[in-house]
Amino acid sequence: MDRLIGMLRNTLNVLIMGLVVLGCSAENHPERQRIVIYAASSLTDVLRDLESRFEKSYPDIDVAVAFSGSQTLRLQIEQGAQADIFISANPKHIASLVSTGRIEQPEVFAYNRLAVVVPKANPAGIQTPAELIKAKRLVIGNTEVPIGKYTRQWFAKMDDTVGSEFSEQALSKVVSLENNVRLLRAKVELGEVDAAVVYLTDALSSTELEYLAIDPKTNIRAEYQLGIVVNPKSSQVALDKWLSFLRLDETQQVLAQAGWDLP
Repeated sequence: MDRLIGMLRNTLNVLIMGLVVLGCSAENHPERQRIVIYAASSLTDVLRDLESRFEKSYPDIDVAVAFSGSQTLRLQIEQGAQADIFISANPKHIASLVSTGRIEQPEVFAYNRLAVVVPKANPAGIQTPAELIKAKRLVIGNTEVPIGKYTRQWFAKMDDTVGSEFSEQALSKVVSLENNVRLLRAKVELGEVDAAVVYLTDALSSTELEYLAIDPKTNIRAEYQLGIVVNPKSSQVALDKWLSFLRLDETQQVLAQAGWDLP
């Protein structure tokens, strides 16, 4: 029964994502070409910015971006979602789609890192990442999503650095596991929890919380990959223009200013 519910949920997600993408492009411009991009939720801010910049330069091309957890997007592509480009926060999702012939031309898009975020009031008095265990209410990503995987890798590094019980103590404070990093950040911004582990770029783009930088020696470098969906619906000309736009120095500067490490 649980498996059936999961399959139904995934099918519903595909339908919803399709409606979202269609809604993004229904602007009474039938002559415009359209590019559909599925991207990890941690890319929301920077891709919205790049989408706006690109469409100003190429008004004949509509960029429709759908954001969710990388694992959710991968499942949707496997089930036939009409995407042209997929940008994943975990290379394994790109590799999985390459192995089944659904993605081609994979390349590194950018790199991200982790940060600890707390509410501005900081009720738990957490001053450093090592003090994360002072939290009474902590949220992290679930084990199936990239942010959850990277968080546990960081916990393991902290065991070797500050004490072997760090992971155990931190995990004991977890009150919920979320499916994408935006949900983690939102819970901190709303003051529902004392802290969360998110991507550095999500921490930098929020004005409603404080973030604690993690020592580069223990931090995790998350590799984001971009792949082209086999038999894309968009024209090759439109796709080539978008890919060329991503490689421009100006575009790379936007990414760097948002906290992304460039390949």
